[in-house]
Amino acid sequence: MCEPFEVPPYFPLLTSPISRIVLLAFGLGACGCSDLAVPRTGDEVMVPESFMSGRTIPGRAASGWLRDFSEPRLSAVVSEAMRSNQDLAASAGRLRAARANAGVTRATELPQISASGGTTRRRGVAEIPGGSTVTNYTTTHDIGASLNWEIDLWGRLRNRTQAALADANASAADFHAFRLSLAANIARSWFNAAELEQQVRLARETVTSLEKNLKFVERGIDLGTSEALDLRLTRANVANARSNLDAQSRQLDQATRALEILVGRYPARQLRVSQSLPDLVVEVPSGLPSALLERRPDLRASKFRLAAASERGAESKKQFLPSFTLTVGGGTTSSELRKLLNPDYLASSIGANIGQTLFDGGRIQGGIEAAKGRYDEALASFRQNALQAFGEIETALAAEVFLESQLRSQKWAAEESTKAEELAWAQYSGGLVDGLTWLEAQRRSFNASSGLLQLKNLRLQNRIDLHLALGGDFQSRP
Repeated sequence: MCEPFEVPPYFPLLTSPISRIVLLAFGLGACGCSDLAVPRTGDEVMVPESFMSGRTIPGRAASGWLRDFSEPRLSAVVSEAMRSNQDLAASAGRLRAARANAGVTRATELPQISASGGTTRRRGVAEIPGGSTVTNYTTTHDIGASLNWEIDLWGRLRNRTQAALADANASAADFHAFRLSLAANIARSWFNAAELEQQVRLARETVTSLEKNLKFVERGIDLGTSEALDLRLTRANVANARSNLDAQSRQLDQATRALEILVGRYPARQLRVSQSLPDLVVEVPSGLPSALLERRPDLRASKFRLAAASERGAESKKQFLPSFTLTVGGGTTSSELRKLLNPDYLASSIGANIGQTLFDGGRIQGGIEAAKGRYDEALASFRQNALQAFGEIETALAAEVFLESQLRSQKWAAEESTKAEELAWAQYSGGLVDGLTWLEAQRRSFNASSGLLQLKNLRLQNRIDLHLALGGDFQSRP
């Protein structure tokens, strides 16, 4: 197994195909080792070329994951959030700071040139014979320039710069991960609010229907055709339906205001979401390549942090090597301004210095061990993130199959429950069944219709999770 840090610069690997990522995550103990084909065996995790879960149904892949939902208004809201979300603006600020820090670090590889100049006026007192004193004033002018340059003979400063660049790239990947997560959260909130809109409508229709039925039962009590128990149970159902309507309305209010905050608006509950939940018309293509995982920004960020840890490890080892510094200086001092720029009065110096640590009490070795620990941490974190990513995708793909089957069954249950409620009402009003049978049919019909809405939303949420896990749509190349 390769030793950490005993490698050439890491950056050529950063644009490598997914096989490099997978091998780095599961098959290597250090970056920069030889390519190996996947899947591999032994003590490593076997990684398939394509994801294992899901159906083998040919389908036309979507060119943009938001288009799967056929919601133009949702796309517009997401675009608004990209401009107005304050957390995204904070992430952009962190990215700018990381890029600036990379520039500052890179400047240490270049010569540092400085210039100085000034004028000094001195007052002196001299004693002359006779005991009196004379005050003297002298004015001197000076100008000078110097150059200091640590010659990066061993590449130690270059390692530091590469680490800072990797940190900046990790921040850029974090920024893109936040954008993707923000879009997914807005889509989730959008469909949650859309479901609640329909739940409120269903609850309102249920209240209206139950109130109408209550009047029928009350007339039956007056005519002696209904029982007191039917009246009490119907009244209880009306009260429960009204309570449910208030609860659903409160949840809709909260969901809408939370969505407005995500978008970057004041939570005034003026945002109007869809009045219905769309059907997914785009099938998940069969044989999705695992190479799609390479574009996931959180994995890219983890990979860049691993690169930074590797470069810092190389830098820490090179602390044992001597440093070389070149110093060049020049300038002049004169009591007359006109002589400052006269080359005949110019004084200059040039020097080369070498420095070597002979004893530091174990500071450098401790730094090396700390760098190795941070590298091991970054490598383990990357491996875990990769496993988690595969798990998220496989779970979402499997859920696509289960949810579609469950949705078909729930639609059937809702249709049959609605017909059963109509039949129970007709029989109850004709005196063929008791009130309990009719009330139970009502409850089943409402629960089946409400469950159907929940399941439709759950399938949309799972598709969002799948796109988030894949890092985008189904066909974009890594």
